Amino acid sequence: MCGEGRGRRGWRRWVGEGLLCVGLSACVGSGGTPLPHRAEVPPRLEDAPVVTLENCLRGEHPRLHHDLWVMGQQLPWADWVSWRVMVAVEPTNASRQTVEKLVQDGHAGGVMLLGTWTTADAREYITGLREIAMRPLWVAVDAEPGLLTQRVSDAPVTRWATEHETCAAVAKTAQVVADWANDVGVEWVFAPVVDRPGNRDVIGQRAWRDTPDCTATDKALVWARTLTAAGVLPTVKHYPGHGEIAGDSHTELVTIEGAMTELENFEAVLPASGAVMLGHILLKNHPVVSPEWPASVHPQVARGALRHEAGYGGVSVTDALNMVGFTAVVGDDHDVLLGSGTDVFLMPSDPAGLHQRLVADTSALNRESVRRLGRWKLCVGGE
Repeated sequence: MCGEGRGRRGWRRWVGEGLLCVGLSACVGSGGTPLPHRAEVPPRLEDAPVVTLENCLRGEHPRLHHDLWVMGQQLPWADWVSWRVMVAVEPTNASRQTVEKLVQDGHAGGVMLLGTWTTADAREYITGLREIAMRPLWVAVDAEPGLLTQRVSDAPVTRWATEHETCAAVAKTAQVVADWANDVGVEWVFAPVVDRPGNRDVIGQRAWRDTPDCTATDKALVWARTLTAAGVLPTVKHYPGHGEIAGDSHTELVTIEGAMTELENFEAVLPASGAVMLGHILLKNHPVVSPEWPASVHPQVARGALRHEAGYGGVSVTDALNMVGFTAVVGDDHDVLLGSGTDVFLMPSDPAGLHQRLVADTSALNRESVRRLGRWKLCVGGE
C-alpha cells in the first residue's frame, strides 16, 4: 500500500485494521455495506502479486477481492457513498474551512484542488485533510499539460498538449506531473484530454495532435500509461467528445448534432485509463439518445454508450456541476444525478444534501458505483 510518507493514508492501515475486526459485530460498518455478506473471509493469497493500478487495469488483482471485502466490513455505508461527492477547495481560509467541515462531517469523500496553491501549502493541507477525514479520501487536481502551474504556482512548468511533438516528450511531461502528484498526495489527475482539437473556444491547445512521430491517440495512451505506472489515476475527457462542436460548456449550452463522432478517439484510450470524465454536452437529433439531459448525467450515455457498448469498467466523473452546460438544463435536481449511472459528482451545489440522498438510496445502481469506487481506491492505493 502507499505509505503515509507520500501524503496519502496508507491502505495497509485500513485493511490491516479491518482484518482485526472481521467477524466482530462491533467492528462491522453501520448502515449496511455495498458488498454481499459472507460467512467466511475470502482468501488473501499472501504470495500473490500486490494490487497496483497497472495490474488492476489488466484484470490481474488476486488480492483485490479479499481486501475489498475487508473494507466493506470496516467502513460505514455513509463513508462509501461519500466518495461519490467531490468538492473543490481553494487556498482561502473560507474555502478551506468549508471543505474541512464537509469532509469531517462525512458529506464529501473527494476533494479537488482549485485556485492557485504552492506545493508546500497543498501538501500540508492534503495531509491535514486526510487526518481529519478518518477514512479514505480521494484527492484530485486538473493537471493537464500547461495547466498545472495555474493550480500550483511553483509546480514544474509543462507545455500545452498541442506543443508535444513526440511520444517521448509526452512521457516526460506525464512523469513530471505524476512525480509532483505523488509528492503532495494527489492520486487522481483529470487528464488527458482526448477530444479533437477543432473546438478553439475551449479545447484547442489542450488536445493532442497528430505529428509525424506520434499520433494524437498514441500521445493520450502514453500519458495515461505513464501516470498509471506511477500509481496516479489518469482521466480521459470529455466523453463523448467536446472537440468537434462549437462553444464552451463552462459558459453556455453546447450540443452534438446527430452522431457522437468522437467516440472512436475515446474507445482507443479508455482501456488504458482507470477513469473518464463526462462532458456537459446535449445530444440533438441522435438516433438513440434523447436530448433532455447533458451527456454527463444521461443514462443512455453514462450507462448505455460507456458501460454497455464500450464495456468500460473504470470510474466515471462528471465535469464540474457549476458549469452552465449543466445548470441551465438540470439545475439542482438530485434525482437526475442519482439516476444517471455516473459515479462521481464534481462540485455539486449542495454537497451535504446530495450525500444525504445517496445515503438513503439503496438502489443497485448506487451500490454498483460505490463498489467500483472502492475497487479503484484500493487499486490506486497499491501496497
